Amino acid sequence: MKFFWSFIFCTCFLSYSFSQINHVYAGGELVNYGTIDISLIKSTTWSSEKSFQPGYYSIVGNGSFTGYSDQANFNGYVKKYGNTPFVFPVGNGNDLRTIEISKPHKASDAYAVAWIQGDPSQHNDFTYPFPGSHSIKSIQSPITQVSRIGQWDWQVGHLGNLGEETTGNGEGLTITASIPDMTSFADPVELRMVGWNGMKWIDLSGKPTATGNKEDSKISGTMIPGISAIAIGKITSPDFVIYPNPVINYNDINIQFKSSSVGSAHLIIYDVIGKKIFENVIQYNNGINTLPVNVKTLSNGSYFINLISTDGTVIGKGKRFIKQ
Repeated sequence: MKFFWSFIFCTCFLSYSFSQINHVYAGGELVNYGTIDISLIKSTTWSSEKSFQPGYYSIVGNGSFTGYSDQANFNGYVKKYGNTPFVFPVGNGNDLRTIEISKPHKASDAYAVAWIQGDPSQHNDFTYPFPGSHSIKSIQSPITQVSRIGQWDWQVGHLGNLGEETTGNGEGLTITASIPDMTSFADPVELRMVGWNGMKWIDLSGKPTATGNKEDSKISGTMIPGISAIAIGKITSPDFVIYPNPVINYNDINIQFKSSSVGSAHLIIYDVIGKKIFENVIQYNNGINTLPVNVKTLSNGSYFINLISTDGTVIGKGKRFIKQ
């Protein structure tokens, strides 16, 4: 740990040698321990070198950046040392694309993020361990497509150039991203956060987590070791989705389905022995329908849902969910 803090001291010195007012050059680092409002100087743009050995704007411990927006963000790399939750206010200088992490495990953990706009197949991830292009055609089921809009370079403390004796591999961190406009790419229920593992883009969300598909909606996932970039992918949406499943500490579950018409349907819930527990008639519209169903009074256990249109069309049948 002594070496770790010596490293911080040295990078503070380097920041004066390698940085100008609003740009940090390759190998440099501008380190802050407090709260920095990056909007105070309206005309300032914040950038750093994007290369195999980037420049970094860094925060230590409980420090943070505030005042970030589409007009004030870091077009380059932001680094965080310590075990407190943090928002990386990265973007392209004109468009904010934040990444937020939950509380890391150790005070010596370090993470860094940059937004790289453009098709990951053509716009390189700059840093170790997997620099270069990441083909959006290299995907692992259930992912069926990856967005061309851009990716976040994701660096962890135990690899690359975040500093000797820094730790952290990202395992178990909740990652939340502010997404670009995805309305032409996928419906919210289809969106997934994906990570590049050196060979393929893999699913980090595991279920619908997007708050929407419009500009600045949020999507989250759970980080695993070995990921070097984060992007937005999609799955081919099934006709009938139940989430969250299992249902833990929720009053409602959500039933989401597509319809090509307007109508009504019988919603029926059965227990594991086939006994009818609940029945109601619901109305649905043309397009994506999201129906909240209150399950607060149900005992813990497994249940099955049927959704049958009043004209006899099966929308969903025998769909299982678990109440915990």
